[in-house]
Amino acid sequence: MQNITIKHILDSITSECRRYIEDEYGEEISVRLLEHSEAIANLLSVLANPIRISIVWLLLQTNMPVCLLTAFLNKDQSLVSHHIKKLRDYRIIVEEKRGKFRVYKINPKVKEYLRNVIEYLENIHRCLRIE
Repeated sequence: MQNITIKHILDSITSECRRYIEDEYGEEISVRLLEHSEAIANLLSVLANPIRISIVWLLLQTNMPVCLLTAFLNKDQSLVSHHIKKLRDYRIIVEEKRGKFRVYKINPKVKEYLRNVIEYLENIHRCLRIE
């Protein structure tokens, strides 16, 4: 992440805004820009679908074949498979072949991060009471 101080940005803002910033912040503020904001936004958009987030939540609990995911979600298998493909494309989930079944699981590299993200989002939802 790149650190940016007020001195680096003062030339790019209006004089009125500059006066406000100098009065309010002086030279005390330094921020870091997010390096991968577009990639993070893309990842969040993948997770921002109710079916996909439900698939992730189920797979955080245990590995499952698509037929079991379909039963839990009460959705058509082709729809669930479509969402599984999207999650696989982003390497959020991985598949294992077991006989004639493909069993899906959360990518072990991100499993605990995903669990924490979903739990944090649940807490934010409760706190903000967003419907």
